[in-house]
Amino acid sequence: MPKPILNFMEHRQTDQSTEGLLDRFAFWALVVLSLALPIIVLPSLGASPGIAKLLATTLVVITVTLTWSLARLRQGWLVLPRSPVLAGGLLVVALSAISAAWSGAWRQSFLGFGSEPDTVSALVIALLFLIWAGIYFRTRQRLLGIYLGLLFSALALFLAEILAVLILNFDLWPAARTAVSLTVNGLSGSLIGKWHDFGVYAGLVVVLSLVMLEFFSFKRISWLRWLVWVILILALVMTAAINYSTIWVVLGLVGVLILIYKIFYWGSDFSSPRSEGRSWRRRIFWPSFLVIVVAVVSLIFLNENRLGHRLGEFRERLGVTVMEVKPSWRGTWQIANQTLSQDPKHFWFGAGPSRFVDQWVRYKPATVNQTEFWNTDFRFGVGFLPSMLVTSGVLGLSAWLFFLGTILVYGFRSIFDPKQDRNTRAFLLFSWLGTVYLWLFALIYAPGNGLLLLTFFLTGLFGAVLIATGLVRERKVVFADKSRFGLAITALLILLMLGSIFAGYLAIRKGSSLKAYQTGLMALAGSRNDLTAARTAMARAHRLNAQDAYLRALSELDLALATNRLNRIEEPTEADWRSFSQQVGQAVASAKGAVAFNAQNYLNWLVLGRIYGALIPLGLDGVYEQSLAALTEARKLNPTNPSIPLDYFAQLAISRQDLAKAREDVAQALAIKPNYWPAILLLAQIEAIENRPDLAAKRLEQFLTAWPQYLDAGAYFQLGYFEYQAGDYRSAVVTLERALGLSPHFADAKYFLGLSLVKLGRNEEALRQFREVKISNPDRLDLDRLISELATEE
Repeated sequence: MPKPILNFMEHRQTDQSTEGLLDRFAFWALVVLSLALPIIVLPSLGASPGIAKLLATTLVVITVTLTWSLARLRQGWLVLPRSPVLAGGLLVVALSAISAAWSGAWRQSFLGFGSEPDTVSALVIALLFLIWAGIYFRTRQRLLGIYLGLLFSALALFLAEILAVLILNFDLWPAARTAVSLTVNGLSGSLIGKWHDFGVYAGLVVVLSLVMLEFFSFKRISWLRWLVWVILILALVMTAAINYSTIWVVLGLVGVLILIYKIFYWGSDFSSPRSEGRSWRRRIFWPSFLVIVVAVVSLIFLNENRLGHRLGEFRERLGVTVMEVKPSWRGTWQIANQTLSQDPKHFWFGAGPSRFVDQWVRYKPATVNQTEFWNTDFRFGVGFLPSMLVTSGVLGLSAWLFFLGTILVYGFRSIFDPKQDRNTRAFLLFSWLGTVYLWLFALIYAPGNGLLLLTFFLTGLFGAVLIATGLVRERKVVFADKSRFGLAITALLILLMLGSIFAGYLAIRKGSSLKAYQTGLMALAGSRNDLTAARTAMARAHRLNAQDAYLRALSELDLALATNRLNRIEEPTEADWRSFSQQVGQAVASAKGAVAFNAQNYLNWLVLGRIYGALIPLGLDGVYEQSLAALTEARKLNPTNPSIPLDYFAQLAISRQDLAKAREDVAQALAIKPNYWPAILLLAQIEAIENRPDLAAKRLEQFLTAWPQYLDAGAYFQLGYFEYQAGDYRSAVVTLERALGLSPHFADAKYFLGLSLVKLGRNEEALRQFREVKISNPDRLDLDRLISELATEE
């Protein structure tokens, strides 16, 4: 029995020929979106391609929903699939919505900022993407077309990434350099998302190409076989370039499983060893063997060894930084355990969609604070799906498991069903293996919007194959009559249309707000630092789409504008003070608005505390107490971050000259992170303020002995400075010379080295240091005096 032939005319007749203009428009909109999804970027909305992909998908999916509803109203009947996969997806969204309603931060959980893939709105869009893929691609002609289209889309992405690297590194096309740099954000990520996302995507293309080469025939279009081979090899090269070891493990397993399936279940004819002019070994095993061998060789030679390090160095020279940091399985479980045991509501429904980060900062493992990622607020745990236990609770995770379980069960049953012919099984294998591959990485990794949306789309294609092959039945619902049932369906479709229009309006406003926000950030970038333009842009962003991030930015900008304006006036008038008070009042109002918007976000409380704290030197009544209260709330929400007691509470105490309280706050910071250099430095400064510079130097010396990784020019300078203050000039000279050995142009180190040398009577060496400092600081009069005195003595 031959393989299925790639002939677009071979498909069973369906109701496709009866489709109207609206349905054809919806179909082609989905085709364009699915093929363009990996390369959709909108630099004007910010550096993250995830925002652009989610926004574009939202607009297209809403448009398809609107046109489908209108088409059904005109037709008078609709067809609904009886699919457990769809039921599982609906259950996931329903439980996420319930969790969001009880989260205490419903705006964050329902809508989010615009880039989060796990808000209720994002899940609704992803589920609709799945549904429309299942409805509009349920013929074999369309399935073949989209299968090939996905491979050609991958080829376009690979070539675009290669071209971007060449342009940015070798001036291949100087005129396009700026545009390309903005598009790919200077190679900090790929067009599809993070570089690890790109690696996972390349692995998906390997799987899809492998299935097509092994299970589809190319008799009538042999050139296409060679093109698929090119895509497969290029995808393997791209996977090797990223070198994410987990991808190689998965690809090796996929290759072995395909090999076993083809030998034992595909029904190959071994009795004809020279059929089609080739040996059966080449005909059956070559593509799978290639993938298996490449995966094994890569795991051996591109892992943590010399070749792997050279590959990493080569990527670094090209400006491609591949790094992925995420919580461990143990750390994710610890967060989940703490969250679920907090109260019964969290046990069943979790903390709320898109709120893993809130639980992370509250329950972060203490060992994380000993790493360089102590101040990283992770949005997901070890993977996307494990994080659902934290955000959606036991019921939410159960819904996800049911959803994924139906995919696995239907897939296994269909590909091993003896009643299905090869054509059917080939179609099933393509979409099912791609779907399982992507959901597997959603389990062990936290993919970005591009990959997650593609995951839902491929899941929808798998559902479309089940419908096309009759494995999932459909139900035709006629509502054109004037019965109560028909009127109810009509009313629901009208409501769906109205909801689609409103959702599209909100999506457009959100996109416009993101553009305004980006404009505000650009106004602050570099030497421009236009606070007024930035505030205008941020205010517009907030008007278009209220967000606590916009309110925080407005608060900071208002305070900076008020302070700068007042500082430029030598003798402020009453009108100046009135204008200052008015703008400061706006800063406070914005900070309070951010807290009201989401009281579960510690950043909002920090901004409010900082705004009040900045007003303490003015002697205003109650601002200290207000600042302390806001900061206390922030610490309750984020008790694991040492910068809060140090940078906020300790500084607040110092502003009141309460050094004893500042010591307590520093001690709290060190209890959270014993190797926190800024805390030790502030403690040493307090010792110096209290006329104990010898104790300050001793504290720094003990810390740097215990934690030598902090020994840099700045650390040596601080130690040398306190040694000078303590009168230990010989030690100060040695320490400050070490600082200059690491940073030869460190002016402050040269200055205090010169002062120490003077104390030791080494005036000639001191004079040389002061003259070098004078070159970079020509306006310092004290240097003129020192140089003159030493030159006279000479």
